[in-house]
Amino acid sequence: MLWTSQGMEMWTFERNAIPPSISNRSATPLLAEFGAPVANFQGSCNFDAHFFDQQMIFNTDFCGSNAGNTFQMHGCPMVSFADSFF
Repeated sequence: MLWTSQGMEMWTFERNAIPPSISNRSATPLLAEFGAPVANFQGSCNFDAHFFDQQMIFNTDFCGSNAGNTFQMHGCPMVSFADSFF
């Protein structure tokens, strides 16, 4: 995510397509390697006034219900594993 006074841009990468400046742990990620962002919020919004003190939360509950059972609907491997114990 790139968050500036002019807007916010977000990228996502397949595991086998992580840009070298990230996977090599460069001091500064090179945005030119990222391609088009999957989200691009810009415009007349005063981003500095409305967005501050943000936290990023990573939910590692892939097979849980927080995301609407997305993984379970598509064959979550942990569901069949867990079912064998209960």
